[in-house]
Amino acid sequence: MNKKDNEKVFCPHCGAKIDTLLNLQSGVMYYEMDKDGKYKELDRFDFDNNLNVWVCPECYGTITDNEEDAIAFLNWKKIKIVSD
Repeated sequence: MNKKDNEKVFCPHCGAKIDTLLNLQSGVMYYEMDKDGKYKELDRFDFDNNLNVWVCPECYGTITDNEEDAIAFLNWKKIKIVSD
């Protein structure tokens, strides 16, 4: 890839033009429930190290498994694409 300022990159899986990636992580989210059964999301997430990947927001194809490569990819730098 060549750096192209202000241009979207292409997903290597589906070909979509994208300028963001989704970071999927697995772990435990915390919620508080009151006596009426209403839930409030708490600002707490315990990461479990089972899943942490950056994927295309269009097809969910995996691009990389580390933040440094995710940033490089979005800036038109060549990275090794992680296969699904």
